[in-house]
Amino acid sequence: MSRLLLPAHETGPGAVLMLALVAGMAVFVRASYLTGTMFPYENCVQNTKYSRFSASFSSYSVDTIRNTSTFCIRLHVGPTCVSGPYRCCNPTAYINKIKLSPSLGCRGSVGSVNVLTPSGKNYSVSSIYFERHMGQDVMKVTPLMQWLKSPDAIRDVRVCFNLKRPCWNLNMFSYNTRKIEYSLYDKKVDDYECCPVGVIGLPQPPSPPPRPSRPFGPGPSSAAEPTAP
Repeated sequence: MSRLLLPAHETGPGAVLMLALVAGMAVFVRASYLTGTMFPYENCVQNTKYSRFSASFSSYSVDTIRNTSTFCIRLHVGPTCVSGPYRCCNPTAYINKIKLSPSLGCRGSVGSVNVLTPSGKNYSVSSIYFERHMGQDVMKVTPLMQWLKSPDAIRDVRVCFNLKRPCWNLNMFSYNTRKIEYSLYDKKVDDYECCPVGVIGLPQPPSPPPRPSRPFGPGPSSAAEPTAP
């Protein structure tokens, strides 16, 4: 088995309403400032400053014999978030679903998801869905609230995605081979969801070793040919 391990926002009531709508749109569509995409293709509060939650790369392992791999992210909880027109994902301070931005043609590639707690508990999740938005696929795993039900329960949890064919490694699975977009959702309150969006840089495959230099042999003989008598 060959296995690669890598760490990893006119006055009057009408004008006030219009200003509120414009401000809301500015926050809702802010995901595209990260990568130029519209992921997660929904009107939810995407800017991380309105949320305490984010994620980072944790680990990545590849089995080139079985054509499988496991990609893990680590969840983080900030001390506060910027107070604004939204609720800072409070009082619904939990994560109910996680979405990733996969390549087209990768449906069925996430066999299972594991939620790993700092205390060593391992929960397997098989409720994995692929959705089509604006011509692009979105991978969703939900519900997660039973394990990620509070900031204390979320902090330093690792979420691992077990990949298989057809897109069994990250270069195949991610819409962008150098980074993957994620979104962390709560549940809808007051007609909107918090869904802080982030980007995680992906480990790149090692460069091939340099080709060995070609040895230089002896040059052509410079000895003079004998002269005929």
